Amino acid sequence: MSRQAAREAHVKVDASLKSQEIIDVSVSYDGTWQKRGHTSNLGLGIIIDVLDFETLSKYCQNCAVTGRDMGVNSAEFHIWQKGHADECDKNFDGTSGAMEMHAALIMWRRSISDRQMRFVSMLSDGYSKLFNFCRTIKYMVLI
Repeated sequence: MSRQAAREAHVKVDASLKSQEIIDVSVSYDGTWQKRGHTSNLGLGIIIDVLDFETLSKYCQNCAVTGRDMGVNSAEFHIWQKGHADECDKNFDGTSGAMEMHAALIMWRRSISDRQMRFVSMLSDGYSKLFNFCRTIKYMVLI
């Protein structure tokens, strides 16, 4: 509902956008982690203006407990893990510091297909790794 409201607000300001399937919008972006110091297992990227977000996790409680009980190197655990893959909470293997960049990439990639919006400029907190990374994303213009 929030994404639709944002789209409708842009169309209200510029009625010519109504006929466009994809509209260009400027967004604010930030990321955060469960704990400070870039050592967190959980990270979150948020496109604030359009209200999109992506949660990344380097940890799955079920995998940890089952791995402890079965042994992470056992054949049984590997069989269990394959069956658990679709519901596993772990969806990121990089560093905690890279979570914000990876979350941004996921959201920018789906902005057109899922949101019918092209994010063409971004206001951010100046996190330099994110800024340089976003310069490589197609259609991205940074201000």
